[in-house]
Amino acid sequence: MKKHTYFRLLYSSLLICLLFAISACKKEKNPVLNETTDSKFIFSVASLNNSPNNKLASTNPLNNNNNNNSYSITPISSAINIIYGSKEENIAPGIQPNSAINKITKKTASTTIVYPYMRYRILLYNITTNILEKNIETDASRNLEIPVTAGDEYRWYAYSYNTAGNVEEPVMENNIPTIRTAADKEFIWASSDGPILASGATIPLSINFEHKVAEVIVEINTQELLGTITDIEVEFAEVDYFNTGKINILTGDISDIIPYTSPLLDETNFTTVGNPQIYQARIYTADPINNIESLQLNINKLSSMHHDNSVKELHTATDPPKQVTFSFNAPQIAKSHVASLNFKYTIPTKKILHVTGDGNNSNLNFSFAAQPGSNTAGQNLPPHSMLKQELNYGALPNSIVSTHGYTHQTVLNSGLKAALEETTKPDIVIMSLFYTMTDADVTALNTYLNHGGVVMMFVDNATGFSAELLAYQKFINAAFDVTNIIMSVSPFYGGGSLFRLDHEGIVNDRIIYGPFGNLSNQFWGTDTHNVLVAENLPIGTATNQATVYCNPQPDNVTQFAPTGQVMFKHNSKKLFYIGNSSFLSTRPDLIYGGWAGGDNPIKVPFATVFLPNYPNTADPTRNYNDYPMPRRYGWDAFGVGYTPNSMVYNAPLFANLMAWAIYQAEISGINKDRITENWQEEGKDNSYIWE
Repeated sequence: MKKHTYFRLLYSSLLICLLFAISACKKEKNPVLNETTDSKFIFSVASLNNSPNNKLASTNPLNNNNNNNSYSITPISSAINIIYGSKEENIAPGIQPNSAINKITKKTASTTIVYPYMRYRILLYNITTNILEKNIETDASRNLEIPVTAGDEYRWYAYSYNTAGNVEEPVMENNIPTIRTAADKEFIWASSDGPILASGATIPLSINFEHKVAEVIVEINTQELLGTITDIEVEFAEVDYFNTGKINILTGDISDIIPYTSPLLDETNFTTVGNPQIYQARIYTADPINNIESLQLNINKLSSMHHDNSVKELHTATDPPKQVTFSFNAPQIAKSHVASLNFKYTIPTKKILHVTGDGNNSNLNFSFAAQPGSNTAGQNLPPHSMLKQELNYGALPNSIVSTHGYTHQTVLNSGLKAALEETTKPDIVIMSLFYTMTDADVTALNTYLNHGGVVMMFVDNATGFSAELLAYQKFINAAFDVTNIIMSVSPFYGGGSLFRLDHEGIVNDRIIYGPFGNLSNQFWGTDTHNVLVAENLPIGTATNQATVYCNPQPDNVTQFAPTGQVMFKHNSKKLFYIGNSSFLSTRPDLIYGGWAGGDNPIKVPFATVFLPNYPNTADPTRNYNDYPMPRRYGWDAFGVGYTPNSMVYNAPLFANLMAWAIYQAEISGINKDRITENWQEEGKDNSYIWE
């Protein structure tokens, strides 16, 4: 049992009275001031100090700037491990949503530090008369106007739980206002720097809050669990990790530290913040220094649910608790102490079929289908090298996507039908340019798709032959079971065009919010080819409709009205379409003038740390070869005033797509009957779609 120090502030009332007396003695009336004139204080909430920008929590505790730089692993089943670690950071601003663990909370964005619906209480003392004149509760969305007596001096104090809920009135102890911190809410406080003279005019006053408690977050990451948590019970090993304190409103000092029973966390305590598969429970404590250097959690229960509502108990209440321990180097007030648990299912090896045409072998130098091979410099091409990097996709403890990797097969010019009908069928098909499907190919690819195959298409009409375009049109119509979809080449939307991802902010899946980054409202870029769009596409939320991922109008082109859709996903089949065959275009050895401009301009939009003279400055915590990263790209088309050289996220999007593809293939793919029996023998459902 930890020892706690109990202390009280004994002389606060004497000090406050002395302050009033000194102020009264020093006060002199301003002879110019008309004491009958109304004076007014106008309060506005300005900031919450000691807070960083409101960023999403990391998707992987092992890939953070973790000041402890440590992690541990414990199995939760024969196929699932928990990788856990700790980190310390400033408390992020904001009010957490009050939702259960199985509710997906839409992402929220804020450019302010203090939220407008936060309620706070303000106390205004008249030093001249030694009277508490005002005790007002309000919220941060409005300015608070308080009339005051001209010529008098005042001091003000403010406090809040940083929520939209009511703020309790203080308890008066020997004329000193006090308030106790809460276990489930922050406590923030502010005061005037000194006496304020009511000068007979309107006086604006800014409220700058500061944190008075420490935060502990238990974070559960299920992005690679291949299921949604429905029942969880987490218990702290010690009952007195956490405590409350009494705040002296006049000084901000804390005393009377009292421990409270460490909470038992279940699904009602966890909420999703930004990422629908990262759950967090928050606890607050007034004296963290001697209490939370080491936290031990016992996982008592854990269940997950699949899309058909079948539930699997991964850990039951009758099993011995899973124990995990988190260490913090320097716990302190105003810090957030995150205990992060990342649930990982390791996916067996998947087979990729890379489909592309010859194109005089030039496409082999660009890796349009992410196929194995080498360019003129004899180097592996970044899209393929990115897939082979175990820190990206591998069975290492700190692999971003937990998998045993891939095998590869490439089809050039012809042979798609035969490859799809082999005994060992591909789990994933990547289609690219210069391959003109025959009618037999189209039929075989749709049969493959309808039986659970995963198809990613990076295509356009690069050859200029209508047969290539018409083959795509036949396939897309068959995939949606319609006949009116028309594939067409958009005017001009070629090299240097920038398209905005999730432009309406309505896509909420792991392609946009994936293990390789949050891509909402980011750009992707085209190479030399115009985009191929699908017109009359059935768009909606039904099973045989499509989810659209970006506006078909480039942000840096205004001359042409958009028609059709250039990037979409089939809602019930495993088809993802991008109407641009050079989406993965890469030439590590080729540095020449083009759309990018600036130093070392590169004409292709796909980038990894592998590229020469292109270090990873976007994410230094993952500064290893072949990590996918954005690239400066684009141009100011027709002088429309758009800033050129914006970041394009082709590589992170493809990385998220590959994570989506292997999860789809594992749980409900065409080879699902051959899945390792880790799931099946435990009653796992095999038709789950990773959405």
